[in-house]
Amino acid sequence: MKSILVAVVAIFLGGCSLSSDVQPKSNKTVIALPIQNTNIYYYDVDPNRPAQPAAVVSGKFEWKDGCLYLVDDSGEYMTPLFPKYPKNLVKWDESTKTIELDGHVFKMGDPIYTNGGYQSYVPNSVGDAEYEKQGNKKCLAQTQVKVGTMSLGNK
Repeated sequence: MKSILVAVVAIFLGGCSLSSDVQPKSNKTVIALPIQNTNIYYYDVDPNRPAQPAAVVSGKFEWKDGCLYLVDDSGEYMTPLFPKYPKNLVKWDESTKTIELDGHVFKMGDPIYTNGGYQSYVPNSVGDAEYEKQGNKKCLAQTQVKVGTMSLGNK
């Protein structure tokens, strides 16, 4: 009788330890990355021959109300547009508000002097419809700057 009681207790205890309600503890740490709220706009280039405009652009990067701008010497806020190709040429870090262009890191307020070109933004136009789809229209300034990466430098 005693051996039957020991066997029943052993089965009961063994069954409890295999219960599906018991979850193993995880040693993994979950790091939450910041959600990107800043609008970054891209201009189209040929993926096989990603040519960029060759004129000179300059200014300082500024972040304001979820928008990234390039501010020129006269204080005009312009929307920077970056080449779509090659992929990963442009990287935005939401937490530090830094932008990396072809390996060069720019903090807000840092000057940039590079190739590119300027164009006007015409709301609801066929030509600018693509930029309107890429982000919040409030970030599209009257002047857009195609920022290139072929001749990056500081003023």
